[in-house]
Amino acid sequence: MGSASNPLVTSSVVDDSPLPSNLTQDDLKKLAAYKAVEYVKSGMVVGLGTGSTAKHAVARISELLRQGKLRDIIGIPTSTTTHEQAVSLGIPLSDLDSHPVVDLSIDGADEVDPALNLVKGRGGSLLREKMVEGASKKFVVIVDESKLVKHLGGSGLAVPVEVVPFCCDFTRGKLEELFREAGCKAKLRVKSGGETAAVTDNGNFVVDLYLERDMGDLEAASEAILRLPGVVEHGMFLGIATTLIVAGKSGVTVKDRFGLNCKSGPELSLFYRTNWMLHTVAQLPKHPPFNIMFYFTVEQRKFYTEAFHSLKSVVNQPDYIVGGDRGPPERDSISDV
Repeated sequence: MGSASNPLVTSSVVDDSPLPSNLTQDDLKKLAAYKAVEYVKSGMVVGLGTGSTAKHAVARISELLRQGKLRDIIGIPTSTTTHEQAVSLGIPLSDLDSHPVVDLSIDGADEVDPALNLVKGRGGSLLREKMVEGASKKFVVIVDESKLVKHLGGSGLAVPVEVVPFCCDFTRGKLEELFREAGCKAKLRVKSGGETAAVTDNGNFVVDLYLERDMGDLEAASEAILRLPGVVEHGMFLGIATTLIVAGKSGVTVKDRFGLNCKSGPELSLFYRTNWMLHTVAQLPKHPPFNIMFYFTVEQRKFYTEAFHSLKSVVNQPDYIVGGDRGPPERDSISDV
């Protein structure tokens, strides 16, 4: 299956107080967005997401800046729409050229699977979103509970792929053929009420993939899509989200993905799906001038103990590896196991 449960994902209920029954979907989006903005601290470079949920986070950041509760925030917008909103609200802006490492990004998602893999980009901003959020130390995803799915594509709505305009129908056909076994129908996205192709902020087109069945291994699917000439990027965000905030009728839930925090010159945070972990660490320098911090919870001790031994053998620098849990009820270490 494309989306199995992941031992790196843990869940906690922030507020299980029953919410008013008359809350709209937009009210739930606003609740999730406001909770996410609690992660924003003064002096941060913040990735500003795009869409009907992210706009509430952008507005809240502006409100806190006006109140003096936040200071020295620099926003990195993920679309021209968000850029315009942020400018109108007085949020100072920059870009990845000037700030290649983003402290925190907040954005919505069209679908979220149990392993915190996402479908994004139904609004057409997937490339810029992936660039900014992929450069972030922490990426907080905010959704209402309607966006939770068993596997990506499971809502029956589009998995978007950004393509170059040149011979776009040829690329569309190749994408449809690629996922024929999943019952894929690939359609060129058109502007509302017309037959003219919708154009992204980057001047490209979007092909929407509609899937009847699970596409299978997501990493394999991602690589297959990106190998096609004419494809710019796809809307599957795999292993990028670090925290998910879900607002539903029963309250607000936060899910965290645990991973590796690496420092080498500028601080970077890398969060990976389990089956990426060793491959990624193997690409690190053999004599790294950085620390690898491996976070785990007490109940995940067995998984992390096994992974820790593997990491030591791959990096071959055991003195650089320290283990510890993220907090209460106790601190623990696997550095000596």
